[in-house]
Amino acid sequence: MIIYLERQAQEYEQTKKILSVYKHADIILIDHYKNVFDKTGFNNQKERSIIIAKLTSPSILEAPKNYGHNNEHAYFFKTSLNCVYDCEYCFLK
Repeated sequence: MIIYLERQAQEYEQTKKILSVYKHADIILIDHYKNVFDKTGFNNQKERSIIIAKLTSPSILEAPKNYGHNNEHAYFFKTSLNCVYDCEYCFLK
């Protein structure tokens, strides 16, 4: 197993708990997950990986007015942060 760990997320208690569970994982320190997992830079490995990163933007965004709904308030959720699906083609699984 490989753990990609953002430098800014190293000192979180949750990070330490995860690392204690996966003691034998290879840990690769990175500056930002997007620099590693963008379309051109991602290495399509078959080995399971975990990304530990700091959330720096909102995970819920308000949709534009009247965006497919009659409601005054609609929201977009960034499902890729913790995707519940296990798509064969996706590197986020």
